[in-house]
Amino acid sequence: MSNPSSHALNIDPEAWLPSIRYYGKHFKYAVGTVELLRQFSGSVNKNWLHGISASQALYRHTLH
Repeated sequence: MSNPSSHALNIDPEAWLPSIRYYGKHFKYAVGTVELLRQFSGSVNKNWLHGISASQALYRHTLH
């Protein structure tokens, strides 16, 4: 059974604890979906941003 908070945030409950436990290793500047990390990287004039793979593992993908 999934936690209502993880469902509302579209977070994979299995990935949550490892992501928090190793936060500094997985994320450097920001945490969010891949799309939001890409937007953030553009706003701080970076061509890349640490955390894309971790974001893909943490956030569930939805089909539109």
